[in-house]
Amino acid sequence: LTNSISAELDAIEGQLVESGYDRSHIDSFIDHLEESVKQTITLLADDENALREAILKPEVFRYYVLVQSASARQNYTPSELQYLDTLLGSVAQEYLTLAPASPDFKHTALERTITALTQISHQQTTKDPTHSTGENHLDTLTERNNLVDDDKDTDSPDTVTTQYGHVPTAVTRILDTADPNALTRVLGSGNLDALTSRHKRAKAYQAAGRLDEAMDQYRTLLTDCARILRKNHPKTLATRNNLAYTYRLAGRLDEAITEYEILLIDYTRAYSYKHPKTSAARNNLAYTYCLAGRFNDAIPLYEQVIKDRTCDLGEDHPRTLAIRHSLANVYRDAGRLDEAITLYEQVITDSVHVLGEDHRDTLTMHENLAHTYVKAGRFDEAITQLKQVITDRTRVLGGDHPDTLASRNNLADTYRKAGRTGEAIALYEQVATGRARVLGPNYPDTLTSRHNLANIYRSVGRLDEAITLYENLLPNHIRVLGADHPDTLTFRHNLAGAYVHASRFDEAITLYEQVTKDCARILGEDHPNTLTSRNNLAGAYDAAGRLTEAIALFEQILPDSTRILGEDHPNTLSSRNDLAGAYDAAGRLTEAIALFEQVLTDRIRILGEDHPNTLSSRNDLAGAYVSAGRLAEAITLYEQVLTDRTRILGEDHPDTLASRNDLAGAYVSAGRLAEAITLYEQVL
Repeated sequence: LTNSISAELDAIEGQLVESGYDRSHIDSFIDHLEESVKQTITLLADDENALREAILKPEVFRYYVLVQSASARQNYTPSELQYLDTLLGSVAQEYLTLAPASPDFKHTALERTITALTQISHQQTTKDPTHSTGENHLDTLTERNNLVDDDKDTDSPDTVTTQYGHVPTAVTRILDTADPNALTRVLGSGNLDALTSRHKRAKAYQAAGRLDEAMDQYRTLLTDCARILRKNHPKTLATRNNLAYTYRLAGRLDEAITEYEILLIDYTRAYSYKHPKTSAARNNLAYTYCLAGRFNDAIPLYEQVIKDRTCDLGEDHPRTLAIRHSLANVYRDAGRLDEAITLYEQVITDSVHVLGEDHRDTLTMHENLAHTYVKAGRFDEAITQLKQVITDRTRVLGGDHPDTLASRNNLADTYRKAGRTGEAIALYEQVATGRARVLGPNYPDTLTSRHNLANIYRSVGRLDEAITLYENLLPNHIRVLGADHPDTLTFRHNLAGAYVHASRFDEAITLYEQVTKDCARILGEDHPNTLTSRNNLAGAYDAAGRLTEAIALFEQILPDSTRILGEDHPNTLSSRNDLAGAYDAAGRLTEAIALFEQVLTDRIRILGEDHPNTLSSRNDLAGAYVSAGRLAEAITLYEQVLTDRTRILGEDHPDTLASRNDLAGAYVSAGRLAEAITLYEQVL
């Protein structure tokens, strides 16, 4: 088998090696595929018609293999799968050819069937219909048409991550050389087969990653289907769905959302409000809203999908559990933390009952609950939860499994946020070493670990080490993931932040300006990551003393954040707080104090008295009181913050030490020097 596909494999390996992938990971993928092919043939053994179709149509057989290899594919990244999926078609076809002669092929009855059917398949694929029928004969055009996939909806109801797919080399040649309008000329523009042919061609472009061509094909096809068939015809709906999905793959989220919104209305009209296809369209629209950061728009849609699935499948069905889990994630991202935690806890209980304590989905739910505890400032609960997940994953999967390493990375993140920096650094370094050994030095997860290590170096003031690591890693990020990948944008964003911490403001501002433009171009003006980039650019202006530019940008961001995320979203509160800080720095103390007081009131209401962000707001307001000469109020507030931070975060947390230092400064301003000296000595 390996010898038979060696040329294909060599070509793909060349691309993979250039991208930094480990040969052992490639070998593992081939082993998974070979096993999946064997399982597929065994599965089809009892259904001669299905087997015949699978052998005569390689794309059908490939689909069966994809289903069988689904669990193994979870171990590979999207960028790996774009290369390795090309190998899948070759493995499937060559195995079908070679299996009957293999001494390991033990299914005697099935062997005879495959031998006969493979001979038929070879006869079909080796003859050239153009020799006897001509280029534009209907048989020739139909033969070409059958090389590409069918015209089912591209999106599946539960899709949350996608690959472009796979197109055999023969199809790629036809896409590049054959006349796309030939079948239409022969059959007529209104013929259903001609429309189907165009749909298949568009889907083949999409699967080949040629998204601009796919979108052009789908747009014209959608117009024709609506005109010839009718707006709510199944083929028209499928075309609109695939156009929306292709927009989404291309990152054109506004256009994807527009098409999904129309599609939901059309499915509701064509079927019913609660029909499974309508529910699937609702789910796809909700997911796309989330990609665009429109969490509040997604929530009611997800809530309705839960009702749909509960009615159709039952409350404990795995797909119902999955969508409830998704809703909890969206509650978390929308800042509705209490609702998220309550729902996570309910779903975990049900998942343990239905799937079991050690099921991968159950463990993922525990991990997401821990992330939400972190957002709520409940660090001890988060750490306890993550330690248990690590124990369970080590027992079930092994200490070096990528999921186990990911959980250890998440625990390191939580240590960092809890101020336990020594434990965080040690664990980050362990995870980075483990990932480099298991996955390879340039594997995306390995790059992420080293990125996290740079982040914590920055946060503890080891700026030279942080910046060196950032700068060394950036070319690898661009080479492995691409310059426009969201993770690459985040990486550049964090490098700019390190420049700010090191007072290298010109470099920071230049980089922030570039990243902000790229975020707007790739993700959209209203995406939360774009808002964050703009906000941090304003912060860099502030740090560099360019207060007029900082205030102008903060004042633009605040209404945008309120409109997109909502008035009570944590990011909106942070934008309001940052604007208040800029007013304070510019000497506009009345405006600063009013805004700080408003943010403090809102954070107490939304996050609670003891949330770290609430404590930060109280500290910032105390600083503004000092600037305004209101020392008695400032000292009272600083003393309260110090007491609370010591109780909640611990005496040695960096924020607690900062509070002690701020209070000492206020004592100095008030002439209370003995108390100030005592505090300064404690800080030292």
